[in-house]
Amino acid sequence: MKTNIRATYKRRLMHLRELVNDHDPIGLIAGGAPLDEYDMESSSMLPRISPGQSVDEIHDLVYDVFTKYFGTDGVSGTRIAYTLIAQDIHDWINSTEF
Repeated sequence: MKTNIRATYKRRLMHLRELVNDHDPIGLIAGGAPLDEYDMESSSMLPRISPGQSVDEIHDLVYDVFTKYFGTDGVSGTRIAYTLIAQDIHDWINSTEF
């Protein structure tokens, strides 16, 4: 049982990593950062997302996590910059792939 839980968590974390990296909200991946650059943020978000959450709830979570790690002094960008990633995460967690 524990193996299945760990495997599911790892699969979900890798999928979330892919979503975050595809959006590259801070531009670090495009700047040559390693693919695990946003793993801390993804690891922080994963236990806090679940099917049934609204896009707005996920949007708030994603923005809060990124401003926690990158600050609110402009590096993390504006709240609206996280709209598309929030939508993609919402679609993913409400799909059969989650």
